[in-house]
Amino acid sequence: MYHPTPDFNNLLAVLRNERPARPTLFEFYLNGPLYERFAGPLPANCPAELQGLLTTILAYRNLGYDYAPVVMTDFAFDYQNGLKADSVGTIIEQTSGRGGYALGTGNSIPEYTPVENYLAMIKAVRETHRGAA
Repeated sequence: MYHPTPDFNNLLAVLRNERPARPTLFEFYLNGPLYERFAGPLPANCPAELQGLLTTILAYRNLGYDYAPVVMTDFAFDYQNGLKADSVGTIIEQTSGRGGYALGTGNSIPEYTPVENYLAMIKAVRETHRGAA
């Protein structure tokens, strides 16, 4: 099976109405059997709570997509008990060298999400990104 190296610039070319370097695949979601079949083995140090996210990322990469739509439903950082960027850092570390990433909540920020938790997520992403550079 052909596995091109992920290149987010390929997707950007399509969005700019330019001709991409190669055909561009786009799906919002795959299905469980596809994720399981194409993700391959997860790293031994992947925390259980992140295995689903990493499975999605690896399946999209291994299928030749230039992005992975990672949705963190009701995902929240515990701002009150001291923010730790471990989960964001783990995602970035485990996917580094596999193309660019854009991290967000995946859909929307529900009204019941405390503003402090949302801001803590943004802060963690920025701090982890700086540390990975």
